Amino acid sequence: MKSIRRTVLFCFIILFVLLFHAWIFYWEKDSGIHVLAGSISILIVFRQAVIILENKGLLKKYQNGTRELEINEQRYRSLFHNHPDAVFSIDLNGIFTSANHACRNLLGYGNEELAGKHFLSIVSDGNKETIWEHFCEATGGNPQKFEIGIKGKEGFSSIASFTVVPIMIGEQITGVFGIGKDITENKNNVEKIRHMAFHDLLTGLPNRRMFEALLKQAILEEPDEMHAIMIIDLDRFKIINDTLGHNLGDQLLGIAARRLEVLLSSNEVIGRQGGDEFVLLAKGVYKVENVIDTAEKIINALKKPFFINSHELLLSSSIGISIYPNDGGTVEELLKNADIAMYRVKENGKNGYRLYSAQMSEGPARRLTLEKDLYLALEHNQFIIHYQPQMDTVAGRMTGVEALLRWQHPILGMVSPAEFIPIAEETGVIIPISEWVLRTACFQAKNWCNAGYDIKVGVNLSPRHFYQKNLVKTIEAVLKETGLKPDLLDLEITEGIAAKDRILLNLKLTSIRSLGVTISVDDFGTGYSSLSYLTNFPIDTLKIAREFIVEVGRDPASEAIISSIITMAKNLNLQVIAEGVETEKQSLFLQSLNCSLMQGYLFSKPLAPEEVEKLLNEVRPVTYTS
Repeated sequence: MKSIRRTVLFCFIILFVLLFHAWIFYWEKDSGIHVLAGSISILIVFRQAVIILENKGLLKKYQNGTRELEINEQRYRSLFHNHPDAVFSIDLNGIFTSANHACRNLLGYGNEELAGKHFLSIVSDGNKETIWEHFCEATGGNPQKFEIGIKGKEGFSSIASFTVVPIMIGEQITGVFGIGKDITENKNNVEKIRHMAFHDLLTGLPNRRMFEALLKQAILEEPDEMHAIMIIDLDRFKIINDTLGHNLGDQLLGIAARRLEVLLSSNEVIGRQGGDEFVLLAKGVYKVENVIDTAEKIINALKKPFFINSHELLLSSSIGISIYPNDGGTVEELLKNADIAMYRVKENGKNGYRLYSAQMSEGPARRLTLEKDLYLALEHNQFIIHYQPQMDTVAGRMTGVEALLRWQHPILGMVSPAEFIPIAEETGVIIPISEWVLRTACFQAKNWCNAGYDIKVGVNLSPRHFYQKNLVKTIEAVLKETGLKPDLLDLEITEGIAAKDRILLNLKLTSIRSLGVTISVDDFGTGYSSLSYLTNFPIDTLKIAREFIVEVGRDPASEAIISSIITMAKNLNLQVIAEGVETEKQSLFLQSLNCSLMQGYLFSKPLAPEEVEKLLNEVRPVTYTS
């Protein structure tokens, strides 16, 4: 447009100069008036042409501007309607004036339904005051960004993030624009991550981190109250987990967690420490007796059989208890002392509870000493073996002995197997110890044979020793080295071993049996209760667990279990030995069920080798023939 104006102006100046010269020239000849009139006419025509050109330019500019406005409006509408987030406008009265298609996804309403609706009608009741404050701020010229819960059509609800800005027309605010984004999934994911950070993934219970936070909070909020902490360990879980697999073990933990949860009162919370340990917090307890009641309920709940797939599993629990503030003022002290008390239960036969006392703190130091000294015990000949006789009560004869390991510590004196065997298992030193027991017991049995007593000797195989790849070769080498007849060696395994991978187990047991030795299942009835392995695997003898024998005369259920085991064994042509027989009443009950083979203090305590020889001279042993 500017170039047209410059061209027209240049032409106008040229024309004016030419006309001016013509007028001067012709004026003197009396024709100036005509020239002037012609010039003016030309100028008028020229000016009119210029105006027409300018109008065309203005028209084109207007048309271009209108087109640009249309394009911009189309761009805005495209952005508005196709934006993936909800975009809307609200007037100063809070009424929706427009909404894009995405609003239906977020709010449940389309543009037609939102038109004329007040925005507070779609906000959850608890958030109306907050969002109104944000709206007022935005209409006051201050952009807002916030997250809020909304309720949509037909109860549809979600959590959304909103950005709200004022609509400016000139200098006046006429409403607000809003952009909303559904963040429900993000919020749920954040909540899941938060839950995972503070809860055990397997059981859904609070994890150690959250439990410690809850315990710390209880101490801070109620420092003058008494709080109880229990550490609950599932006895024998490791054997089940290792033998039947981690999937079944996980299911077992889940069921145990549910059993514990249903016992909780309003002031209690249960968590999982990890592995087979749970932990309980009882806040604001009035007396220790209440804590003991809870512990006994837990023990009884976990003693009930667990039925998983085709397995019936039996567990027990060991519970250690510490009390705030008597047993510690910090989270660390209370958990440590409850753990110490729990291990004292383990050392004393498991399946019970203990309250922490200061004297128990000597235990961890003792454990470290035993762990260190175990590695030297073999080298320094500190282990000895006692042999407990197995009697045929009908024939009045000794049928064999069970080799029982003892540790004569040079400083601590005689250390109980219940105390050092778990440590040996855990550290792996059980393998050389077990091989020493096997070799020593076989040498002793051979000596008795040389003296004219063919006594079968039973040797326990620990789970860790049993699954050594060279076990069969070791047994074969010991038999060859000692010269003991294979049929005088009985290897005792636990039910946990018997529940291992069936193919591997069958191969190993068959290989052992091929050497000529016999195999017994020790403590039968206390653990893995799927009985199919009794018919599938080469097993010779079942040893009924002491836990059932001691209940004879007191618990009809235990008596029924004993009767069932004996009947089943007879039907499968298996021998039965009752362990832990201590009273005449127990012996008579067993004989009434046609179980004549027994072992226990009623007949003899575990004896040194020379004491066994004295007993052999008093009772006539059963002679085994190859």
